[in-house]
Amino acid sequence: MKIGYKKILSIATLIFVAIFIISFEKGLLNKVEYLQVSFLDVGQGDSVFIEAPNGVQMIVDGGPDDSVLRELSKVMPFWDRSIDIVVATHPDKDHIGGLPEIFQRFKVGTSLDTGVTSDTGIYNEYKKRRASSSANLVQAHSGQVISLDEKSGVYVEVLFPGESLNEIKDKNDTSIILRVVYGESEVLLTGDASVKIERFLLSKYGKNLESDILKLGHHGSKTSTSKEFLEKVNPESVVISAGVDNSYGHPSKETLYIVNNFGSKIYSTIDSGIVSFYLYPDIIEGIKPYITTSLEYHENWLP
Repeated sequence: MKIGYKKILSIATLIFVAIFIISFEKGLLNKVEYLQVSFLDVGQGDSVFIEAPNGVQMIVDGGPDDSVLRELSKVMPFWDRSIDIVVATHPDKDHIGGLPEIFQRFKVGTSLDTGVTSDTGIYNEYKKRRASSSANLVQAHSGQVISLDEKSGVYVEVLFPGESLNEIKDKNDTSIILRVVYGESEVLLTGDASVKIERFLLSKYGKNLESDILKLGHHGSKTSTSKEFLEKVNPESVVISAGVDNSYGHPSKETLYIVNNFGSKIYSTIDSGIVSFYLYPDIIEGIKPYITTSLEYHENWLP
């Protein structure tokens, strides 16, 4: 079968363009100290790996089981057996299921949670492994600022919860909410918080919620991500962390409708596996403030 000259030229052009883009992005990453934020593919659950330019690492949640270890091996060198900060946003299994193994296999510097308990076996195992580790145990509350890289100016703001969670019955609404900041680039992590908590955040922080990247609350459930909240955060990209063909129907049609109408790019661990972003401290004219290794995204995801 003969291949026409024009077809060969077209293929060669596409290859050249792809090589140019990859080389440009790699060159940019080599020249700029970047912040890595990776949404791990742990199935129906949440786990986020963060690494500052100075090498300080934070993990936010551990997914439902020890599959988080497999995912960490993709973003950490095999010889690295320490993690500086481990956060458990709330005590549901799909967020803490893999944390006992992390405490068992890694030296953890600081462990941050809300102090909210659960009567499940996995929570008891988490509590036991956490207590027996050498980690500094810290209870999260709004107003805390965690410095990941003082020189580069990378820090994490704790936006929620407040001092007391006694009146909150739904454990999802006790989720630690974090905003990761590197210069003019931000990532907002909302755990499983519902629209009720989003309204509280809007009243307390307003436009200070604005972030380039938003992890959709509760795996894209209809209980989270109101139109008003999305408009105030104003993300260029959103991430859905959920399992393939999960029994909960995540992400919901209602949430996808809201995000589609707003116009954010939608990245999902369902499609892409690990979704990684590399953030720069300053906005360069004509270039978005981050690069992502995930080529699959939805401009308009129709359920």
